Amino acid sequence: VTDNDTDVLALVSAGVYTISDVQAEHEVKVTFAINQYALNVTVETAGTGKVNDEESLAQTLDHGTVVTLTAQPAKGYFFDHWLINSTDQVTDNPLILTMDAPKTIVAVFTADPNVVSAKAIVAFFEENTVLGTLTGIGKTAQAQQGKLKAFDNKLKAVVHALEAGETADVVGLLTSTAAKVDGELNPPDFIAGDQSDELLAMIQALIASLPPNENPE
Repeated sequence: VTDNDTDVLALVSAGVYTISDVQAEHEVKVTFAINQYALNVTVETAGTGKVNDEESLAQTLDHGTVVTLTAQPAKGYFFDHWLINSTDQVTDNPLILTMDAPKTIVAVFTADPNVVSAKAIVAFFEENTVLGTLTGIGKTAQAQQGKLKAFDNKLKAVVHALEAGETADVVGLLTSTAAKVDGELNPPDFIAGDQSDELLAMIQALIASLPPNENPE
């Protein structure tokens, strides 16, 4: 606001500029600017995903600007929801916003439960091979270690396939892996030991958790 080209913005209160005791001409000019709002976007847990290819975004945008946010989960994670201004939960993806106020957006990703289970199997296997409660089957120590290594590689291949979303490949990998510890002669087992039954049960439980239409016939 200017009055006779003098800035009088400091005299404006609640949008009102008052001229008292008018004794001369006053040329009052008012200039309007569009409102701008801060948009801050973050991921709840680092490493679980990104938004528009970034882990965080900070922008100042004009009123009415339309923003599209796309959640991109990392391997082994799913997009769960957006948290808007700490209160509202929205599951739309992409999320389309119209800027009419400052907004803080948090993208929330959750771990794929099948990936969690597969990693638990790997940890169980490796822990029990160290304890000696899972051993490789072979005539020599070298052959036994080779069977343990091959079995470990199969389990880790399951984790990698799940993280990549290759569910069909996972079913085949899990089925062939289970066959190496099921006590059947054909194909011969790779693994023995006190915890072999528990290991087999964990693998079978993971197979059962996959969508029925993707289980092998």
